[in-house]
Amino acid sequence: MKATRTRAYLAGPSTGKDLDDYPEPLAQRVEITAAGCWIWTGSYDHRGRPKITYEGQTWASHRLFYLLAYGALPEPPIELDHLCRDPRCVNARHLEEVDRGENMARRYALMTHCKRGHEFTEANTYEIYGRRVCRKCQAMRSAAYKARKDAS
Repeated sequence: MKATRTRAYLAGPSTGKDLDDYPEPLAQRVEITAAGCWIWTGSYDHRGRPKITYEGQTWASHRLFYLLAYGALPEPPIELDHLCRDPRCVNARHLEEVDRGENMARRYALMTHCKRGHEFTEANTYEIYGRRVCRKCQAMRSAAYKARKDAS
């Protein structure tokens, strides 16, 4: 699935700009990868997201590149989703307008392991309130809670 999507987004919309079409201060802060991603080499915010101050306003870098390429940003609740799955990429051709639910569903589908590295399998996973829960991690949390409770 990803390879098919990769070919589709690399072709890009006909209205997307080439890097040479962007203002020089922006184009200088981009490195192009073999996959066609334009990796932002400028500054990042405290959450590790690319940012830039342009004409006196601070922007998420990918949103500014999208605005300059297409002339408008999507109105909320529509968001820009990185089709390449790299949040450092500012290539407007790699961005798609989607609603938050679709954006989160795509992100959720890519998660194959919990934050402690346990694989999300049918046997090791259950869902509660729309979120996957790792049974191994839950067992560890329960054991730690019981130990604290027994110690007091």
